[in-house]
Amino acid sequence: MKRIRNWVLGGIQQKVFNLMLFTLIFVIAAYTIIILQQSATLTRLSVENNERQQAAISEITSDTMHSVVTGTLGRVTGLESTIADNLFADLRMDVELMEQFARELYEHPHNYAAMTVSPPDPEKAGIVSSQYLGEEGVDLGDPEHLRELGRLGNMTSLMEALLANEDYLGACYIGTENGTLVIADERPETKIDENGKPIRIDVRNRYWYRTAVEAGELTFTKVETDIFTGKVNITCACPIYLNGKLKAVVGADLFLDELKAAIEASMSENGFEVILNEEGKVIFSPQTVGLFQVFPTDEAPDLRQAVDQDLGRFIRQVMDGETDILEFRTNGKEYYATGSPIGTLGWTLISLVDKEATDKPGQMILGSYDQISQDTVTSYNHNLNDAKRRILILILIVFILAATSANILGKRIVKPLNHMTHRIRTLTGKHVLFEMEDEYKTGDEIEELAESFAKLS
Repeated sequence: MKRIRNWVLGGIQQKVFNLMLFTLIFVIAAYTIIILQQSATLTRLSVENNERQQAAISEITSDTMHSVVTGTLGRVTGLESTIADNLFADLRMDVELMEQFARELYEHPHNYAAMTVSPPDPEKAGIVSSQYLGEEGVDLGDPEHLRELGRLGNMTSLMEALLANEDYLGACYIGTENGTLVIADERPETKIDENGKPIRIDVRNRYWYRTAVEAGELTFTKVETDIFTGKVNITCACPIYLNGKLKAVVGADLFLDELKAAIEASMSENGFEVILNEEGKVIFSPQTVGLFQVFPTDEAPDLRQAVDQDLGRFIRQVMDGETDILEFRTNGKEYYATGSPIGTLGWTLISLVDKEATDKPGQMILGSYDQISQDTVTSYNHNLNDAKRRILILILIVFILAATSANILGKRIVKPLNHMTHRIRTLTGKHVLFEMEDEYKTGDEIEELAESFAKLS
């Protein structure tokens, strides 16, 4: 053994110190490894949990918004289409009523007295009134014309009543095969020429007249422009036959300016609405470019045959009465689309909502959750680092205390042995007696060893 000052290399003190130091290092290393593993596990679990929660939130919000769009948008679209369809259904009922009365007049003319019908009177502007017009070359003073005009005069009360009670009606009229037109509206001034005389109108060549005759039954025209007001309208017309011979056509106009304005006003940053006719062509839309813009009738594409097969199938399903929701891209944006048929006309109302707008609530929730998660992670990392520093300081303190305790314990064990060794070395000559001293009274094996040496001595 080598002695360096009071420290003996390889001695009991060093062995005790080494044992304590090794045990301490082992315990500290094991504790540190466990702490680091637990910290890494908690961090990993926190990250995985955060990712799972984000995925769950994204899925739930996406499903929820899809349900909201499917439900709410579908209901709103269905309600709007029902309201529009009710208008057209009411228009049909009004024309059916006019047709029944006109048929009665032609089948039983002797049951009705002749009623006077006046030419257009500009002074009645703004007042619902009836007036008659004729085609160019038709002699309105001819007895036959006068008899038919007197008979149709019985229609004026009905037509004026319908106009007075139905705000959606623009005009009611009946045109005859003799070239006479009896019309009820509140715009008589539009039927006077610059000379103050009633205008002539080609009754039998009017679009509504020809459409009804070609159909041979009650029908709706395509959207057209009214010749008297310039407004967009649609006409419901029905031919009247007597003994297989065409006698007249009754009709009523429904102005579509409000419907057109409502569709155009539907344009917003979140979506818009369009109306397709029975041929799958866009007739009302706020779009000026792209797939859903309004084209001239001859140039308008049939969206049932759209290049986008999903869109074409969607349009066909909606027109067949099967409502569903579709996600597709147009004009650089993704949209949710739902539709509802306007059954009376065979039209379709399509509502489109910007998918990005519907995803915003979910994105906002995810953004808020990300911020909360980041704050939580930051706080967790801060507390973890703070805990690591405290643990490190605690380990250092424990290490110092343990090393000091090991050194003190070692000295306490070695000191009496060193003293004993020194005494034994001095037992020479006359001083050969080893005696017990207080230094040896340790109450352990060292004291027993000292007593043994004293007896032996």
